[in-house]
Amino acid sequence: MSSRRPTPVHQHPKDIPGPDSVSHAELNQTHEAVLEYWTAERMAEAKPRELRLPGEGPRLEQGDADTGKPESGPSD
Repeated sequence: MSSRRPTPVHQHPKDIPGPDSVSHAELNQTHEAVLEYWTAERMAEAKPRELRLPGEGPRLEQGDADTGKPESGPSD
């Protein structure tokens, strides 16, 4: 029997985000309040968050999974 620990299914990036990262948030505002907050001026000045992805992982092993290229395999 092996004493190795199993590899976790979800691996975190080496560069762990700081305390200001958000993966989920409970909203206590109404839909209307959120719409009121996001004025045209705020939307124009908004900047997207940096998206950090792990360097390796099962999703990246799928090769062309996100490229939109057709699968290579037997044709019908």
